[in-house]
Amino acid sequence: MLRFFERSLDLARRAGVPRRHILLDPGVGFGKNREQNYQALRAIPQLLLFGCPLLIGVSRKTIFRDLPDGLIEGRLVGTLAANVFAASLGARVFRVHDALEHRTAFAVMAAMKPR
Repeated sequence: MLRFFERSLDLARRAGVPRRHILLDPGVGFGKNREQNYQALRAIPQLLLFGCPLLIGVSRKTIFRDLPDGLIEGRLVGTLAANVFAASLGARVFRVHDALEHRTAFAVMAAMKPR
């Protein structure tokens, strides 16, 4: 994944795309098994070294289907947990289905940070 982004960012640079116009997406849920998806999320600190914001799009993904009953509600819990984890590592852009729940979760996370 790191080599992919190195090549992609080099192509973008050579094409004249300003770095400030780029978001990196580790592609959770696309061609990866569950462990590879979790590895992609754990790699957030390394991906941030590229100097671009990260887009995290784990909302209701099938990697969370084995949570209680495999229902959308179970996927919501997995999605919230993964996104709060990603935010704690420095991710700042999230594609979500359940915006209010995420706004609340991120507000709680922000309230718990030391001041």
